[in-house]
Amino acid sequence: MAKSFVKLDRRELRKLPAGQKLTEHGITFERLPNGDGLYSVNVMVDGIRIHRVVGRESDGTTPHTGGGLH
Repeated sequence: MAKSFVKLDRRELRKLPAGQKLTEHGITFERLPNGDGLYSVNVMVDGIRIHRVVGRESDGTTPHTGGGLH
């Protein structure tokens, strides 16, 4: 079943000031100083914490459609 997002809602992301971050379900969105948004994931695999940048908002990445975040 697909996850639903409360914090990573489009309206909430648009209101986020530069330099701020929101995290939900292991996905982090950060508003960059240039106004773009950056998505990254934080997961535990075999006891190792893995952090990966997935994509930028300007490239079309979203929590639902971009770069393996489905």
